[in-house]
Amino acid sequence: MKPWRIWLVFAICVTLVGGAMGFVTLKLLRLDREQAQTRERARLEELARLALYRMDSLLFPILAVESKRPYFEYSATYAPDRAYANLFRAARESEREVPSPLLQILPTYLRLHFQVHQDGAITSPQVPDVEKRDDLIDSGVVDADRVTACAERLVSLERVLKSDPRWTTLFETRRPDPVTSASSVTSATQTLPNQAADPANTGEDALYAQNMVEFHNRQSARAELQRNASNSDPSGLNAAAPAVVLDEFQPAWIGRELLLVRRVRVGPATYVQGCWLDWESIRTDLISRVRDLLPNAKLVPLLKASRVPSEHQLAALPVALVPGRIARSEAPPATPLFFSLSLAIGSALVAAVAVALLLFVMLSFNERRAAFVSTVTHELRTPLTSLRLMSDLLLQSRADDPVKRKRYLETLQREAARLSHLVENVLAYSRLEADRGERRRETLRLDALLERTLERCRERAGRAGMDLDVRIDDALRARSVVADPAAVEQILFNLVDNACKYAAEAPEHRIELTGHDEGAMVALRVRDFGPGVDAAQHGRLFRAFQRARDGEVRGVPGVGLGLALSRRLARAMGGELRHDDEVDRGAAFLLRLPTA
Repeated sequence: MKPWRIWLVFAICVTLVGGAMGFVTLKLLRLDREQAQTRERARLEELARLALYRMDSLLFPILAVESKRPYFEYSATYAPDRAYANLFRAARESEREVPSPLLQILPTYLRLHFQVHQDGAITSPQVPDVEKRDDLIDSGVVDADRVTACAERLVSLERVLKSDPRWTTLFETRRPDPVTSASSVTSATQTLPNQAADPANTGEDALYAQNMVEFHNRQSARAELQRNASNSDPSGLNAAAPAVVLDEFQPAWIGRELLLVRRVRVGPATYVQGCWLDWESIRTDLISRVRDLLPNAKLVPLLKASRVPSEHQLAALPVALVPGRIARSEAPPATPLFFSLSLAIGSALVAAVAVALLLFVMLSFNERRAAFVSTVTHELRTPLTSLRLMSDLLLQSRADDPVKRKRYLETLQREAARLSHLVENVLAYSRLEADRGERRRETLRLDALLERTLERCRERAGRAGMDLDVRIDDALRARSVVADPAAVEQILFNLVDNACKYAAEAPEHRIELTGHDEGAMVALRVRDFGPGVDAAQHGRLFRAFQRARDGEVRGVPGVGLGLALSRRLARAMGGELRHDDEVDRGAAFLLRLPTA
């Protein structure tokens, strides 16, 4: 299969696997994000419920006090003897009247108490009649400035009430049926917990159901508190008194003002009593009580009544809590899902890179093998052709001339040596690749090592018409090195052979072999005076089956295996072979051998 097809199949497989992992990763991350958001919403709801309990706990005592207040205290003065009888008829001269406690006190968060009569008149116990006002002020029961302020508030309240058409519905307030109220509350408290616990109801539905359970519980507590306060009303203790029926206080928005109102029936007469609440003060104090829980909380009036209560509605007042934003809880830096996804993605990337590297190595190896087979085939064909031609000429007795015969024999010898050298390099490299090369390292003097090596190198240089100039001093020759003589011979011969091939046309037909001492190493440098090595080719000099482009252009024989084999042989002995960049002319290679 062609390489581009292999890479195409690999790219398709990586794309499919990556797409599948990306899809799964996005789904898991989305699920993890939704779970985190659900946890944050649940935390916000928990804080909101706690805030609502705090707010209602502040308001419930106010409702309890006002529910416990007798109806006759809504008159500026009243006769104690008939407090539970015909209270609102004109007083006789013989009857003693006392001031209402509301003249002297103004409960917290209340701007004014008021009473709406059947004829539409609006009065306040804090604003006595004109004929009684002076007496009460003179007797010190009430302060004149306070009466004036309350009178102004009464005028403002009357203007607010009569400007809103809904104020007439105050007389339509009905006392809730205890049986109906109890059954509705019981039904709600039984149904909503089941909805909250239903596995099918998740997310916002479950939170809403839970909030409604909390709302109904707080409403039940408020109703029970008001009923207990109403039952303690002393108006029911006088059996001879006319029937007095007090409805529970109900909050209501009239315009932008918040009121607490109740209907009072004293015999055949019906009145509406109520309190004008100071909504701004209430809102400020309520918000301050929950600032530690919800720093950005707001209270929004529910101006329009709805059968379905708001999700965060106070049980005491028609007001909804807007929790606002809260600081995110400290989340762990990494969740198990993050670690799992990171591990999976990392493993997939490592696997993809490993497969890509394996494919690259295999394809590169196949290409090099193909190039090697092609080059070796060509290099083998040339000497074999020469051998066959020379042998045919000798057999056909066409070389009767001794000079020709000698030339033919020299050609046979040269091509045989070339063929032997090629086969020797290929076999040595094959042994190194298979890691079967057993290096026989010896400790011997440098001159003894060079003695068996230089003869073959001089012979190769002589065939190329070049001289091998050896410049190694006696002190260095006496040094002992640890090396494989056969490997050293093969390395030096390969270096000399390359110099003979690539520097054959150099003006100076000389190959220089020098040495110097490096302490723990002895360095031997083989240098020619040819064109040298292009700097762009330094990185590929020691790669197997890689050849200099100039040599390929000029048809220099070889398979590109000599330098690669020589470096591997040098490293197998504990030495090193590298290109020497310090020479200014020609090519030089430095062989470093460890000393004994």
